[in-house]
Amino acid sequence: MTSVQSKLLQIIRLNRNSDHVNFTIEQWEEILELAKGHYIAPFLYTKLNNLPIQVPNEISVKLKKSYFQNTGRNLAIASVFKQIAMALETQNIPLIPLKGVYLAQTLYKTLGERVIGDFDLLVPKDKLLLAFEIATQVGFTSSKPLILEEWIRTKHQLCLQVNPENKFGLEWHWHIFSPTQSHQLKVDALWDRAVPIEIAQYHMMALSHEDTVLHLANHISNHHQFLFGFRNLIDLMLFCDKHQDELDWHLIGSRARKWGIDKGAFVAIYIVRHYLGAPIPAQFLGQFKPEGFSEEHVKDALQQLFVLPGQAQSISMTRQRIQSTSGIVSKGRELVDILFPTPSRMAVRYGIDPDKTSRLQMILIRWKSLAQQALMKIRQGGGEKTAVSQILKRRQGLNRWLSS
Repeated sequence: MTSVQSKLLQIIRLNRNSDHVNFTIEQWEEILELAKGHYIAPFLYTKLNNLPIQVPNEISVKLKKSYFQNTGRNLAIASVFKQIAMALETQNIPLIPLKGVYLAQTLYKTLGERVIGDFDLLVPKDKLLLAFEIATQVGFTSSKPLILEEWIRTKHQLCLQVNPENKFGLEWHWHIFSPTQSHQLKVDALWDRAVPIEIAQYHMMALSHEDTVLHLANHISNHHQFLFGFRNLIDLMLFCDKHQDELDWHLIGSRARKWGIDKGAFVAIYIVRHYLGAPIPAQFLGQFKPEGFSEEHVKDALQQLFVLPGQAQSISMTRQRIQSTSGIVSKGRELVDILFPTPSRMAVRYGIDPDKTSRLQMILIRWKSLAQQALMKIRQGGGEKTAVSQILKRRQGLNRWLSS
């Protein structure tokens, strides 16, 4: 972790012990780029406004601009979300909003602080098709055909729908964990523990506090191996702070073990306690520390968290899959699966209807995509190749421990 990254964590940290953090203008510019790259610039703006830190005017102006731009965007998102919530309530479809669209309106001090990516909305599996059709009726479209059975079998959400007017994305979830992730969570239990809430005057449900902590911690860790997780890290910090008197940490630890996500969840929770000052009992860390845990896992996780999303997205998934697999036989099987994916995988990835596309056509489409990925890799500079290799090496090490 660099000195600038460390200073950014000091700013974000809850209940900071010292208000005297000195920065050069170059460091401020680097902090600004980190904040923009991780989509936390609006949050950083309000955080700095409440700290006695002298911010250079040119940095403050840019942060302020990002905050007000995001406020306008989130107001538009809230309006669209209200339409969807109203339509679902009319059809008596239970709804649990997840992550950004929920937390931006219930956890942060102002609507503009939290950048929202896509809508992530959880509905019962038997209501997925109706929910998808409702979103279509309010203006959302999809570039991929909805082959419901294939998406349910291979994913925990349906294909992305986009509102062409404002480019907001929407994903309907039937589970919070991917079927490719090893876990023991029964989704019915989430609904049984869900609590009633009201957003924009519409009634819906929210995950229980303990389930919310585990959902955020799992999304940071097991789901992405600590890439793309910086916003959720702040979500987790703030959620633990707001609900510190209500959270049952013994239940959180026991449930994480029962679900089989305890290693990754522990590292995420450890980071928000030790680096961001979240009020998490030391007893929890002592009682539920997983076997094989070391500070090296924390160090690697932090380095992954600081990888900019744009750089992480440029990494070939093909290379990730091969490097994260151990053993010659397993690597061979993975290579065959990459070169000759099943029709269901092709349907989900490329929006291909298996009933209307021959197997040969599917293979040619896949190979063309792989060739394009290889060409992009060739065009990368040497420094970028080295950085990507380091990211993959850390990911492989973390994944090996998480899955052991």
